[in-house]
Amino acid sequence: MRIVDTKIKYVADIFGRIGFRGYTEQDVTYEGNGAITLSPSNFHDMKMDYGHLTYLSWDKYYESPEIQIENGDILFVKTGSTYGKSCFVSDLPMEATINPQLIVFKNFKMNAKLFAYILQTDEIRNQCELAVVGGTIPTMSQKKIGNFQLQIPFYPEDQNAVVKFLDAKCAEIDALTADIQSQIDTLEQYKRSVITEAVTKGLNRDVEMKESGIEWEKQVPANWTNDTIRNLLIARDGGAWGSEPSEDDEGVICLRIADFDFDKGKFADKPIEDLTRRSYKSIQIQKLLLQKNDICIEKSGGGEKTPVGRAVLFDKDYPALFANFMERLRFDTTKVYPKFVEYWLRTWYASNGSPYYINQTTGIQNINLSLMIAKERLFFPSVDEQHRISTYLDAKCAEIDAVVETKKSQLATLDEYKESLIFEYVTGKKEVPSV
Repeated sequence: MRIVDTKIKYVADIFGRIGFRGYTEQDVTYEGNGAITLSPSNFHDMKMDYGHLTYLSWDKYYESPEIQIENGDILFVKTGSTYGKSCFVSDLPMEATINPQLIVFKNFKMNAKLFAYILQTDEIRNQCELAVVGGTIPTMSQKKIGNFQLQIPFYPEDQNAVVKFLDAKCAEIDALTADIQSQIDTLEQYKRSVITEAVTKGLNRDVEMKESGIEWEKQVPANWTNDTIRNLLIARDGGAWGSEPSEDDEGVICLRIADFDFDKGKFADKPIEDLTRRSYKSIQIQKLLLQKNDICIEKSGGGEKTPVGRAVLFDKDYPALFANFMERLRFDTTKVYPKFVEYWLRTWYASNGSPYYINQTTGIQNINLSLMIAKERLFFPSVDEQHRISTYLDAKCAEIDAVVETKKSQLATLDEYKESLIFEYVTGKKEVPSV
């Protein structure tokens, strides 16, 4: 198979949203009143996702015909944290255009699907790293993208053969991936049910039950007591986000969203030198320093798939502060065991949770924690029993998490295999087997 060197600009036309044809919030509209505006969130791993859509007015859609999207086009992220991500467009539900983060490749002088596969290789990713500029918002110019180097099969029949082979092989890998992901989802659902059962029913299944008066926690053990979250607290504080430390100020560790492991209800295990430090000379440091067994709850930010209200237990020994999208809850340990409360908050979040308290009028999700801690009642046994329940859940969740990690490792292996398979065949390092 003959392989030739070329550049992107010689095999496809590149179009993006021209600056003076940008749009504002007033141009964004609702379904039925405009065209779909595609963004990086609408695709993953060469597959389109039309689950969450935004719409742009028809006037803006028709203003830029060169970026009107059709099936068979290829989208590419040039701006933002996911720069270099790409997707082959298929199954468009209606007219569509792109937002300013994207460019679209059209009018191909080669097999378009093969071009889409090539965009998935490390050769393109490495060129993206060299082309990207900007710290806060990374971006690449269309000119630089057009000059990316490619190696492609010269003859159309060879291109078609590679695509046919990769389509079949990638479909097999994707089916395996989907099956493993389904197993992971089932395990996560099982873990949630184990937690819910333990923190609302206890470990003794033969105990007498009583009505709780709560919709999502209808029956609880008869010997459990209850109180509002507010009455179980001894401290509640909001976070802060200081300034950059100066040369003579090493700053204080401040935990960010990336430092939270919400699935496991704790802070991520990271080397202390990898954590962000901020200067807090102007605020009362000691009051806000986290203590071991404090619980932080996410009060603002979030998104459609991750609404606010998630909680984590601070289980570290180093002093740290927390960013202003969190609030710290410190509980009276003579009444409740903090880890038990953290497990209960996970159940509350999944079963009832933040949708009751979200305020989206500003476009940013917020939770009214004052209302939540005043209204929500926690049913709980003795502190010793809470400790036993927490110990049981620690062991059970660790067991489930270990299986999940094995499954995730399998996904990573399949992903690496798929990437290497694509690279070897699109570059001609391996030839498509003959029938």
